[in-house]
Amino acid sequence: MINNQVVTTKSLRCLILVGKRNGMTKQALKLKKHGLRVTDARLQILDIFQTRAYALSQPDLMELLPATTDRVTVYRILERFVQHGLLHEVADFSGAIHYALCKEQCDEAKHRHDHLHLHCRVCKTTQCTNILLPEFSLPTSFKIEKTSLLMEGVCGDCSQAGLQ
Repeated sequence: MINNQVVTTKSLRCLILVGKRNGMTKQALKLKKHGLRVTDARLQILDIFQTRAYALSQPDLMELLPATTDRVTVYRILERFVQHGLLHEVADFSGAIHYALCKEQCDEAKHRHDHLHLHCRVCKTTQCTNILLPEFSLPTSFKIEKTSLLMEGVCGDCSQAGLQ
């Protein structure tokens, strides 16, 4: 849904073609697809997430952005990206929230993040994996709202560097 209008595959292809003709970047098209206005700050933040193989916390993101970037604006953008299905949240064992790009099947109505996350206790990175959570037999009266599976250890890079 874009701007409260149902978007079909055909209309999305048209939007992409029109966007390409108008000089829109891939990131701008992704924002539009998720019903978000295109702003420089949103484009910068989306670009950072698309070039990282791991989840980022807000402080991590602030280090990668220009010093003039407003912390509250970044927080609001992260919140909006989560609400619109661009990012999902992963809490580490300290309670710190990290953000990772959503797969294409996510939208503002439902996040689908039934995969394992790995957190390195040395370099503090959190990565999504393709390992899916197992099926659980839960009481029918229980409605699942959020699922998260996080394992902590030492990543391959830190292990190879001898950082234990």
